[in-house]
Amino acid sequence: MVPGTDDLTKSSMIAAEYSWKVDYIGKGAEALWTYLAGLDASVTNLYARYASIVQSSGTGKSRAVDEMSKTRFVIPINLRAPRTTGYPPPDGDLERFLCQTEGRSQQDRYRLFRAFLQALFQTTVRALNNDLDLDSSEDKFRDSDRPEEIARKFRNHMSSCMSVNGHGGYRVGFYKEVVRVTTEILGSEFKPLSPNLSAPTPTITKTSTPSLSETPKQTKTAIATKAQTEAQRALQELVDRLMKAVSRSSDYPNPLVIIAFDEAQTLTSAVMRTNAPVWSNFTELRRALRHHISNPSLLALFLSTTGKIDQFPSSGSRDYSARFYLGNFSAYHPFVDLGFDQLAKRLKFDGTEDLSHATTIEFIASYGRPL
Repeated sequence: MVPGTDDLTKSSMIAAEYSWKVDYIGKGAEALWTYLAGLDASVTNLYARYASIVQSSGTGKSRAVDEMSKTRFVIPINLRAPRTTGYPPPDGDLERFLCQTEGRSQQDRYRLFRAFLQALFQTTVRALNNDLDLDSSEDKFRDSDRPEEIARKFRNHMSSCMSVNGHGGYRVGFYKEVVRVTTEILGSEFKPLSPNLSAPTPTITKTSTPSLSETPKQTKTAIATKAQTEAQRALQELVDRLMKAVSRSSDYPNPLVIIAFDEAQTLTSAVMRTNAPVWSNFTELRRALRHHISNPSLLALFLSTTGKIDQFPSSGSRDYSARFYLGNFSAYHPFVDLGFDQLAKRLKFDGTEDLSHATTIEFIASYGRPL
């Protein structure tokens, strides 16, 4: 919990934590999955496979995604800004790693997000193979687990010991490893690789050194292409692991892998510098996601508490990308169907209840928040 939080806010956060421990009420999660499963048929000239949930704070966005993750494979990420309150708690290591722009260039951030996605897929595969040395009392994954069972177990691992004070050891350790692998990928991208990785001193060979006829631009393009290919391969390995116990002829609906970025408004701050195009961390993550456009198994889902309907979907003249601005590409429409008053108590019209009952604090308090 954020230091200095007043008693009323503490009580509210504790109530939110308790609300996640009771049965989910309503059909918001079902409606969300129906929306996601039908996205491919909804848009032409798609730029990247990402969608958004646009509704204001307290309408049940995070809880709906969590409920869906009990049967659909979701990698949950919470990027809430420091010194702000709310539930679920933020993934602090990731927020610090992904949401910074000070002293970073647009290309630096694009490379980071490209490497991040690759590291996220690779680390998730290792988690599903029980190859991460992380503390968790939840069930281990088995080769015989079907996708919905893997989803349930992964959700349990990632939500284990979650409280208003932070996440449990498994999730914290998982994202520390993702950050480590991302950093490792970035550090190796522009370094010649030794043909003998066990040698104490790397040996530079013709295969790792540009030829005299090869320009620096060509070398940089080749490295970028190789990085894109490795990221695509990492995603396919994750999909293959999820489907390991399922016949190849099985018709499982896409998306099979959903990355849920909660509190994603922290990615959208515009960076404006002299004689340079306007960009944000979100636009560079979107560019990295475009490399996976040919794989319908992946979807990134952005949740924001700002309630700005044009924050993530392309909105023509408001988008920083020229290709969106000119209408060459489009994005999925946002999901806005969570509804209200999911916990509202129904009035009885049999004479047993009257206006005095309908105006009590207990009855009125059942309206509004769907948690």
